[in-house]
Amino acid sequence: MASTAAAALAERPISASAISAAQSQSEGAKLIDGTALAKDIRASVASRISALRAQNARFHPHLAIVQAGSRPDSTAYIRMKTKACEEVGIKSTHIQLPGDVSTQGVLDVVKKLNDDETVSGVLVQLPIGDGDGIGAEAERVVVEKLGAEKDVDG
Repeated sequence: MASTAAAALAERPISASAISAAQSQSEGAKLIDGTALAKDIRASVASRISALRAQNARFHPHLAIVQAGSRPDSTAYIRMKTKACEEVGIKSTHIQLPGDVSTQGVLDVVKKLNDDETVSGVLVQLPIGDGDGIGAEAERVVVEKLGAEKDVDG
């Protein structure tokens, strides 16, 4: 099932609905091996990136990850994203901001990343900041300032 699902997903963006569609092609309920599925998907992504690089030598996908503070759960998540990028041939940059950064400080970084043509995608790790952070409303403002073409979570 893992190989069938990965093959079904290889031709379109990966989403929950795509996974459901791939699963529904089988008869009855089956256990999904998430690790194997993820491995197949990463192999497919790596292959597509390699093919795109063969067509265009200037193609260099680059993910910028913005983190404010040092929450262990956020740091672990970022470490996993960085590893996934390495596995498929995507450059990643982790931008670490202080935990008490202001909303404007984060907005300045987001603007710079929006304007940077070498950055393909941006992930702003939530929550922003340590403790209570900058707050949900300020986080919404930051996320809305991400360029739609670069917002990997959007």
